[in-house]
Amino acid sequence: PESPAAAAAAAQPPEPGPGGGSWGRSELGAADERSRRAAALSGTLLVEEDLEAESDLAVGYVSVAPRPQALSSGALPPGVHLRELGTSTAAGLSELFHGRPNAEWMASWVRQGFSWCEVPQLPFGLRQHRGGTCGVIAAVQALLLKELLAASPPVDPLAASHAQRERALVKALAGALWRCAEAAAEAKGARRVCAYLVLFPNRMALPTPRELGREASVAELEGYAQLEQAVAAKLGELQRADGAGVIAFAYSAALSAGGAEGVRAHMDATGLCSSTLLGAHGYCTQELVNLVATGKATSNVFDGDKELDEMVMRGMGRQAPVGLLSLFERYGHVVVGERLKSPECSVWITFMESHYTVVFAREQPPAHAPFDLWYYDMLAHQDYVIRLTVDPGRPAPARVEGELVPPLDDTLHTKWAGAHIDWNGVEKLL
Repeated sequence: PESPAAAAAAAQPPEPGPGGGSWGRSELGAADERSRRAAALSGTLLVEEDLEAESDLAVGYVSVAPRPQALSSGALPPGVHLRELGTSTAAGLSELFHGRPNAEWMASWVRQGFSWCEVPQLPFGLRQHRGGTCGVIAAVQALLLKELLAASPPVDPLAASHAQRERALVKALAGALWRCAEAAAEAKGARRVCAYLVLFPNRMALPTPRELGREASVAELEGYAQLEQAVAAKLGELQRADGAGVIAFAYSAALSAGGAEGVRAHMDATGLCSSTLLGAHGYCTQELVNLVATGKATSNVFDGDKELDEMVMRGMGRQAPVGLLSLFERYGHVVVGERLKSPECSVWITFMESHYTVVFAREQPPAHAPFDLWYYDMLAHQDYVIRLTVDPGRPAPARVEGELVPPLDDTLHTKWAGAHIDWNGVEKLL
């Protein structure tokens, strides 16, 4: 039977929804209604098996019975209830990510959660199954490492227990969403900070684009403690290797940041076209990486804002929680500011050849003495530790014409210029 709260909610006027929209009266309490009708409905959506990487441009859906009911809110914190996402909100998210409403996600996104790599030597590592999602996963991986290193007492990422890494992942996801929500409140001059957590039905199976608004649910969280509890309660769904947890989290970040309007407020407006959070081939844009890592979808990585031909180009407004180093800077294509090169914690997202990975130090690297960095690639099925020793006081050997240089060396030299880098016997990644 319908709960008294749901019945009362259905009789109220539309409530404000994420990003300044509204929750339609027909959308409230829809999860309860679907629960009553679930046995009579069919049409569960499954993603086709065996989609090859080169034919990853479409997602197939298969109909089986019965249709799943919405995720139960029983595990959520007291007073937190799930609402239907709503068709207008779903269309706005599709426009923000893809540039058009009702767009389909590539299969590499549909089957990607925040699952562990399960290599004993790399207990901290998340696993990326296919290309496209690396920007979001690398940002979350970096924030996860930050939580381990900043714990009291600090946790060595290479010796983290399962409980420690799960706790760090919860804090990384919740912290990212809360920074988005704080940025949205700051932009509006609002004192109330509110984050959102999007969940899909059937253990995180992604509905079709046209059914997303009716099938997806969203929880409104007030206060960081409530948000962290909700993320912890739904962590299993977000981690499913065959679920769409990364999409759900990306949607949650966008809604927490104020929806499409709030996200675009921090992006460069070229006047030529609307910016999106996904680029060619379903790859993450720098705006999406910055949204997850810093809470703002800024288009650039330099410090502060710059004006160019009466257009404001937005960069980093403050020191970032985790950093970024880019091979493009070595080629002179971008300038990464000190707010990203010198983040709060010694963890950096590294961008090389259209792929995001991470490096980290256990302690703050000294200015002139040798120190170690650990490198991790979520996509490469890495099954061994890569430890690099960087010596700022020792010059790198002169390069021979035609010699192959690891892109990682060039990327690290954008922060530690000319430093000697020792791969400690591990085969260099060329």
